[in-house]
Amino acid sequence: MQKLTQNMKNNPGIIVLLTRHHIGSLVFINNLIERGINIKAIVQSDTIFSRNNNLHNFIKRIRIMGISLFIQITLMFIYMQIGCNISTFLSFFGIDQKFLSLKQICKKYNIPLIRTTDINSDRTCNEIKSIEPDIIVSCYFNQILESKIFNISKLNTVNVHSSLTQKYRGLNNYFWVLVNNERESGVTIHEIDEGIDTGKIIAQRTVKINNSDTAMAVFISLSQECAKLFLNSIEKIINKQSTINDTSQSKYYSLPTKEAYWKFLKTGRRLYHLSDFSTLF
Repeated sequence: MQKLTQNMKNNPGIIVLLTRHHIGSLVFINNLIERGINIKAIVQSDTIFSRNNNLHNFIKRIRIMGISLFIQITLMFIYMQIGCNISTFLSFFGIDQKFLSLKQICKKYNIPLIRTTDINSDRTCNEIKSIEPDIIVSCYFNQILESKIFNISKLNTVNVHSSLTQKYRGLNNYFWVLVNNERESGVTIHEIDEGIDTGKIIAQRTVKINNSDTAMAVFISLSQECAKLFLNSIEKIINKQSTINDTSQSKYYSLPTKEAYWKFLKTGRRLYHLSDFSTLF
């Protein structure tokens, strides 16, 4: 890939990226690095779920999802984490990997890694402030940002959302679009405000869904499109060129439910194939 030229459109200044360690993040970040985007710091969420990880909530999640779906999601998460980390081992044998892990990215490009279980804590807030970011980018981050965080940036704070916010807000939209038999999904870059995926839209792109796509294949495709859309929207992000995000017809989605899982299975699709994870190698 050709690197970006050094002008305002392609040189957004100091970027702080909020993310977590999984496939979507690696696809997004590696694409940005390849195109010469300068990431000043990465803030990594150390929470698995966006809510408190206590026993009561853990049991509640199992009840919502059902045992069968819980096992499948757990296996998918394990394969995802193995895929995210296996490239580290490939490097020991001199094998070139397609995507670097978060740890490898930070080491190779000398990017500070800030790990946090609470993005809105005074400690994390002060660490981000000390960097004086021009742009803060939330990408597959699983914590809600308070205004004291998204107001730190000098130019803009945006979220990279792997769906069309006018219809799908919240989590796991790659699963819900298939449950609802959608023929296309999409990706959205939007400003962050006090709501969840309700900020003004900077850019959007639709993505077709193939009949043979698994849920994971859809997710990876959306992650790739998120990176492309962000790279093509830098000037709009800098200049805050946005439009109203009409979410009056949208729905907030969260954890997949056992009822939705059986509906998903009736479509004839699968959550994943092991071959889906080969995109990392």
